Amino acid sequence: MAIIDYPITTNFHEKDWFHPNPHTGIDLAVPLFTPIISQDSGIVELRVDKWLGNNIRLKLENGDVIVYGHLSKFEVYDGQHINENQLIGLTGGDPNLLNQGHTSGAHIHISQYHNGQLVNPHDYLFNHEDIIGNNSSPFIFPIMLIILFIITWKFRRAFAYSIAIILGLFVIFIVS
Repeated sequence: MAIIDYPITTNFHEKDWFHPNPHTGIDLAVPLFTPIISQDSGIVELRVDKWLGNNIRLKLENGDVIVYGHLSKFEVYDGQHINENQLIGLTGGDPNLLNQGHTSGAHIHISQYHNGQLVNPHDYLFNHEDIIGNNSSPFIFPIMLIILFIITWKFRRAFAYSIAIILGLFVIFIVS
């Protein structure tokens, strides 16, 4: 399971009892020691600070920087060039572990910098071409249309409903 498959607990710029200032990234409720796989290639910078604890700053080839915070373990070294889909670390966030930063429980924090400015990492995480995509077969839609036409032919009374369903499926297919 990828880290993006886990629920978001704090959104970008959200404020709550634990984040009195606008939150600088997205927190995902990921269990301890979950592998973190890079979505892009880039150069690694390892850091430890009081807010994010063990964290990786990955400088992408387009100049953006992705920050992975509250790690329990690094699986890369400082200055290393990593490739897309490479293991870079394990999630942490447990306040009982060393170097976890400002945290109340297991999770991962992701931030993104574009042209040196903090931006919402949501699109990078959830609209990434290599991670999220239409994995359905290109034959599903035509097969569905053929089945609906057969049903329409067999049950002519439901013709209007079938046409509405076909148009709806066509719109869904085009939009996705």
